[in-house]
Amino acid sequence: MSVPKYEDFSKTVTAVFDDDYTTKNVLKVKTKTAGGVIFNIENERASSKGKVSVNGKVGIKYAHSSGIKLDKLQMKPDGGLAVELVAADMFSPGFDIFYKGDAALNGSAGVNYKDEFVNVKLEADLPEFEAVGGSLVATMNDFYAGGIAKYGTGSKDSGFVDYNIALGYKQKDYFASAATESSMSVFKAMAFWNPCPPANLGLQYTLNPEAGEQKVSLGTTYACNPKTKLRAKADTDLTVSAAFSQQCAKNLTVVGSATIPKGDFQNLKYGVTINLG
Repeated sequence: MSVPKYEDFSKTVTAVFDDDYTTKNVLKVKTKTAGGVIFNIENERASSKGKVSVNGKVGIKYAHSSGIKLDKLQMKPDGGLAVELVAADMFSPGFDIFYKGDAALNGSAGVNYKDEFVNVKLEADLPEFEAVGGSLVATMNDFYAGGIAKYGTGSKDSGFVDYNIALGYKQKDYFASAATESSMSVFKAMAFWNPCPPANLGLQYTLNPEAGEQKVSLGTTYACNPKTKLRAKADTDLTVSAAFSQQCAKNLTVVGSATIPKGDFQNLKYGVTINLG
């Protein structure tokens, strides 16, 4: 098993707090042609000042046997194009070349190497190389360590614009990590525990010394059966959320959630996502 990217360092925990939670009403349709091209259509129903609108996105995804993958070619509501390209396993297994941005080459490009011991990524902002950066995650004997840095080379941002580190320990049923955010100005501790097969528990502690703020979040997931999953989370600021995921048929899944922000029941927010395909 390969080592995760730095941005996925604590994904075991963050998935407990992020997956299936939404305040949007979205219909997603996915279909695959005989040639292997995947079409993704997403429509979001939104309302503002009493007016209802529907915003749509259309995208395609395709993976060639050579290792060239079009992970995303998406037309956005404003008419722009989002592009994500990967040339996987170039020169050696685990060595990828990637680009993420738009059709006018405004984005970032770089290389990523991963194996069972290390994950290294180097990238640069395009088109004028306004910033360059990189990340490293290494593992040994169930311990993980990583770091990330971004250096500005333009006239607007010169010098280090972001840098952080993370440490973690992982076993089959639990995971714990400590990391920094916002150029080491915010500290975060996370933990994950699978006490029994259908249930997971997640814990997050965030400390921001400069703002004098700290927050504790507790989350859980419970798989009632292979097709039904329940989720709940709560913060010390009295924000409470609950969500469910139900596979109604082979190619039909319904996801719904509701959030009460800071104990304000009158400002209840909710969302439903329907996945077809």
